[in-house]
Amino acid sequence: MVIHLKIGPARFIDAATDPMGREWVGWTPEQTPQEIYERNRGVWHLSARADRERYTAFSSAVTGKIAVVVANEEIEAADGRRRKTREPSPSQVTRFTTR
Repeated sequence: MVIHLKIGPARFIDAATDPMGREWVGWTPEQTPQEIYERNRGVWHLSARADRERYTAFSSAVTGKIAVVVANEEIEAADGRRRKTREPSPSQVTRFTTR
């Protein structure tokens, strides 16, 4: 099994309050696999099962298709939630389907 995260259309957020300093999150068809990961990684509500999963799939709520699959390196607790903590190398970020 994989962790499956659904991402919506791109939307602006306040970089001053975002823990990662992002100005926007979400999905656009122009993004590279690395950009999809960088814009959408962060703190997510994950169950304890997440520790056993080797991959995370980011799918677009716009197209209903998986956009990127990332190899998990580590998941840590954050404010009572769990999050992916290490950025994968470009070879670990793979475009799974075409737009």
